Order: sequence, then structure tokens, then C-alpha cells
Amino acid sequence: MITSIVIATFNKLEYTQQCIESIRRYTEYGTYEIIVVDNNSQDGTRAWLAQQNDIRTIYNDRNFGFPKACNQGIEIAKGDILLLNNDTVVTTNWLVNMRTALYSSENIGAVGTVTNNCSYYQAIAVNYSTIDEMQKFAAEFNHSDPRKWEERLKLIGYNMLIKASVVKEIGLLDELFSPGNFEDDDYGVRIRLAGYKLILCKDTFIHHIGSASWREDMGKFNALLVENQQKFITKWGYDSDTAYRIRLDPVQVIDFPYDKPIRILEIGCKAGGTLLLLKHTYPEAELHGIETDEILAGLAAMVGRVTSGELKAAIEAYPDHYFDVILAPADVKASSISLLDAVKRKLSPNGQLIAEFPNAAHYSVFKQLLKGVVPAERTERFTLEEVQQYIQPLQFRDVQFYEGSDVVLLEEDKALISSLVQLTHPSRARLLEVSRFLVAASDRDPIVYALEQLLSQINVDKNVEKLQKFQADQVIEAISSRFPAHETIVLNVLAVLLMDRKQVEQAMPYLQKAFELDGSNPQTLLNLGVSTYRLGQAELALEWLSLIPEKDAAMLRWIESIEKEIEIATIDKYMVKNLLRRIEQNVEREASIQTLAQYLLNELTTLDKIMQVAQNDLIHPVDTLNLLMERVQLLESQ
Repeated sequence: MITSIVIATFNKLEYTQQCIESIRRYTEYGTYEIIVVDNNSQDGTRAWLAQQNDIRTIYNDRNFGFPKACNQGIEIAKGDILLLNNDTVVTTNWLVNMRTALYSSENIGAVGTVTNNCSYYQAIAVNYSTIDEMQKFAAEFNHSDPRKWEERLKLIGYNMLIKASVVKEIGLLDELFSPGNFEDDDYGVRIRLAGYKLILCKDTFIHHIGSASWREDMGKFNALLVENQQKFITKWGYDSDTAYRIRLDPVQVIDFPYDKPIRILEIGCKAGGTLLLLKHTYPEAELHGIETDEILAGLAAMVGRVTSGELKAAIEAYPDHYFDVILAPADVKASSISLLDAVKRKLSPNGQLIAEFPNAAHYSVFKQLLKGVVPAERTERFTLEEVQQYIQPLQFRDVQFYEGSDVVLLEEDKALISSLVQLTHPSRARLLEVSRFLVAASDRDPIVYALEQLLSQINVDKNVEKLQKFQADQVIEAISSRFPAHETIVLNVLAVLLMDRKQVEQAMPYLQKAFELDGSNPQTLLNLGVSTYRLGQAELALEWLSLIPEKDAAMLRWIESIEKEIEIATIDKYMVKNLLRRIEQNVEREASIQTLAQYLLNELTTLDKIMQVAQNDLIHPVDTLNLLMERVQLLESQ
């Protein structure tokens, strides 16, 4: 089946031309049709469209808005429906990748892509500044990869591909949302309620300018957003902006292997946006949720095992020690702190509690106050000190604090932060930007757990970084306690991992302890030799290596190489300056010239080093060097 690319236009001819030219260039001929529905453009768009032989067009005599224009295109389409904004530029493999994902399963109803400018977590960081650079970026990025397909609660409609059969089943876009905004939220709900999934293709990128038709009147655009948001709430009974929130930061601080079967509970799971992210990140996890809103609980139940009702009663209904990870409500309130004690009892011995606390010192609080508005938020805010006070009575063995922020700073916000910093201290700048504090707490021994993960080759970099935060003697004590039969091996493994990360000095205490335990262990002696050599202590390295009882050919060659380096260093340090001065002062000149020339020919020193010494320490460096080079040339010719 072909793809029917439906584009609604209202002025912005240059965007439309750029969009359609990119379709022609980067989409296989014969696999698509282009349908443009023009909402009475007055900038030459209609005349240009009339000249295009490969575009099916509908010309409206007034601006009907985005939903109706799309519906007009859908009604005459011959294939699957791709709703595409005219302020986009498509890229290599864009449509092939989208169709691959769309038809990978019967229960997938629609797919979307990532871009540079988009809401609801569909934008990614980019490093291009021109369209040509963008196309190069996309060509490297756009490689179909099912591991990067992520189920979502909604897809932003700037580029959404929908199966024709699904459109036939659920109908057209709801024109209630004309002239535009929230029609894609609405369509996503209808697709999901019909039993189909929405998939974000994180393996595919196209360029998006964003809100092209509204750019000149952002006030009207924002007012329309508020109006259509209310229409959505009236129709479905909830606000999609809050209900669909994805809690990226808490998911990132979960410290469990991605491929292990763990149990995760999210308290206050809303419509299941975070549960879907957890499903993608931890595909073997058993997902649970608690949600007080029955409508949202019903939506979240499409993702995991969700309970609706009063929070404390729902928490108590679970067995003790049942969950490996529990996400506390998105914004903990002082009144709900008591829940955390009940939550702790539901954690497994190695389980993690993750909680978020809104930051009382966030710049937005001051911004509202300066505008004469007392923040009337549904959530309370906390200082870091207050967060620590709330967590301390729970007596977790390991508590880690993180900073969270999902707000893009505007220039006016940066200026406000700068002014506030001047009133306090430069160190407060970061605190003003932090929107919330995250706490990851558990009863596991953080050192032992990191060692166990590391030895199982799980999150190696992350766990090495964790261990570096502790004193070496604390880590050594944990190794001795947890791995008494393999203490030397574990010490060497950790030392090698540190050396591989150029943390040689931090590796030394572990190697020294390993040597104390077994002074004849070949691996320990080798690692001591390697580490001291990397620290520039070649002679000490040689001593360590000489203690290895059985040396293979490679080891012997390395020892010989180190011996030569030591000899060269000795010659450079004590001999070159002395020989050059003897040549300059005509003291045993011939013998000195012959010796230094031989050192040079045998690569026991370098011409650069000789020239450096000559320039720094001789009165007549040029004459002396000429005498030396004449002898070198003579010896080379023999």
C-alpha cells in the first residue's frame, strides 16, 4: 500500500516548497502520493501548487483550520495516512523506517519520529546549523532499529503515520479542535482505546521548524492552546498535559540491570506515561501502579497492573518486601511524608525508593513573586535541608541525592537568575535552576552492591564511578568482608578498571593491599609494574616485574624496553650536557664527539634533546652542533 502524505497549508510558501522538495528527494518514487489542502493562502502558494504535476490539491475558499483540512485530504487518500506539517524537512530513510515500525505488529496503529523542535519529549539534541548539515546528521542517525521504538501515550501530529485500516475504524480527526492543537492528543486517545499502540521511532529524525502558521501571533496561539486544552478536558475528563507526564529523572536513577525481572511500583502513575518508559527501559519488569483518579487509572491499566483508590490503603494491600523499585508520588507533599514509612516496608532487601521534592528555591518562585503573584501551586516546595530531614528518620543505609530539571531557560529567566545570584553568592546559581531534588534510597550496602554489579559486568562505568566516591580503605574492607576467598582477584579487577580509566593513583591502594595478601601473585606483580610505569616510575616498575617468577616472551621484551628507556633517561640526564660542554671547550673533543654521535645513531638520545641542551647550556651552540653533525654524517656513510 502506498503512503498518502497529507499536508495542510496556509501561506508560508517557502516552507511548503522546501518540505515537498525534500519529499521528492528522500522518498522512493512510486511509494507515496502528496495531497495538499490549502486553506486560502494569499502568498502565491496556490499558484505554485497549480504548477506541480505530482501533487493532488484541494483549494479552500477560507481557512478551515488544520483538523478539517487534514480530514479533506484523508477522505481522498489512496493509502496509509501520513499527516505532515509543511514546516518540516524530511530525510534519508524517513518513510521506510516509519513503515517498518508501523507494520512490525498488527496492534501498532500509528508511529511518529523524533525531531529538533517538538513537545512531549519528541525533541532531541542536535548539532547542525544548516539544512545540508541537518541532512548529513539525519543520514547517520536514520538506521532502523526496533530497540529504539518506544510506546507512547500520544504522538505529536507534525509527522504521524497511521494505518489506513485504523483510520477507517476510528474515523477522522475531531474538528472540535479547529483551527488546531490537541487534535493529535484526541486522536491518540481514540487509537489507544481501539486497542492499538502509538510508537515513537527514536531511530528516525526529520527537521521541524515549529508553529510556522502561528509564529507572528504567539499571543493568539497561546490563547488557543488554553481553549483547546479545556475542550480536551471536557471531552475526556482529564488534562493530558499533567496526565501524560513522563518522569525521566527518576527512571534514570534506578540502579538495576535492564534485563533482569524486577518489580516496579509507581505511586501516582497518572495515565501511565512513566510506566511506558519503564516498560521500554526494563522490558522484563513487572509493572504496577497506584492512581487515585479512576479515569487515569483505567488508561494506565493498559500498560501495567494498576490499582485505583486511596494511596495508603492501596500501598498496604501489597505484601511486605514485594517491590525492587518504588517511585513515590511525582511531587511529594509534607502531608504525604508519612506514606514513605509504609512504602519502605514494601521494598525488597536490595530495593530502591525514589522520590522527587520540588525545590523551594527554584527561580520560577521568585519570578511569580516579582510579578505580584503568590504561587498557588498544588504541590509544596522544599529546601534540600528539609528533604534531608524528611528522609533521615526512615534510616535507609544508602541515600543518594540528585538534581532534576526539565525546563528550558529563556533569556529572561537567565537574566533573573543572574540578578538573584548577585544578591546571594555565585554558588547559588545552580540551585536556582534545579526544579526538584531526587532521592534514591535503599538498605543495601552501596559498596558491596556496586562491587557485585561490577563483577557481573553490569553498568561497569557507573559502578566504578560510584566506588571512586568512597575511601579506598572502605572499599578494601568491603571486599575483604564480601569476597574473602577471592579478595586478591577482586582487588586486581578493580585496580585494572581504574587504570583503564587513567585513574592510576587511585588503583595503587588496591594493588598494595593485594601484594600484602599474596606477594607472589603474578597478576598483582604485573599490575604493580604497569601502574608504576604509567606513573613515570620506570625503575620501580622494573623491580616489580622482575619479581614475576615465570616471564613469557612478551614480558621479557617489555622488560628489555623499560631497561632501554632507563638507560636513555640516564644518558639524557647526566651525559648529554657534559659531552656537549667537553666538545665546546675542546676537552677530549674527538672522544666526546664520537660518543655522542654513537648515542644519537643508536637512538639512546634524540637530536631534539641535544639541540635543546645546546641552546640552554652552551655559549657557542651552533659551532658545537656543526662539529657533532659532521661526525654523525661520516659514521652514517661508513
